[in-house]
Amino acid sequence: MRIIIAVFALFLLAPQAKAQTNKQLYEESLISLSVYEFLEKHDANTPEQRALAIKEGCATGELGGDDCFKYTERR
Repeated sequence: MRIIIAVFALFLLAPQAKAQTNKQLYEESLISLSVYEFLEKHDANTPEQRALAIKEGCATGELGGDDCFKYTERR
């Protein structure tokens, strides 16, 4: 089963990121420019909204490259 996970979602859910804006996360290099623009476009401002938006963006291909990674679970 293939699962798509946003690399930066882990950083976005970290305690220090909870009170930060998307702009602050970008300025501190916690998210890339493409993720910043994506989050702004989708009005994802809370950690939960960001994680969901990034997950959906990776699943639909709207985000990619270093912003997402794929792995296969072993059974």
